[in-house]
Amino acid sequence: MLAKSAQLAATDIAGTSQLAALIRASGPTIKIRKRLYKVSKIAIEEGVNVAHLEVPFAAFKAVLRANGSVNGYPGAEVWTVLNDMSVVVTFAVHNGQLLTLI
Repeated sequence: MLAKSAQLAATDIAGTSQLAALIRASGPTIKIRKRLYKVSKIAIEEGVNVAHLEVPFAAFKAVLRANGSVNGYPGAEVWTVLNDMSVVVTFAVHNGQLLTLI
């Protein structure tokens, strides 16, 4: 396995989101439900935080929901993974932990 710095350039992870901190701390692969996603980039596009996710043979975008919240997890960031504008999965990041929501 390559070193984390070789897997993902620091310039590809922008911003101070909890997801960016999680990726910097534990590497670019996250597991949501049973699927492994590789986060290839996190950036601000047209004023919206967007994460670019890859799986074999497919690519998705996840957007940070500005007004999203999770009961029992104050301050959690809510992200929705989209595929051609349909929701694939919604997850949250809270204090370095990934929470699957829908």
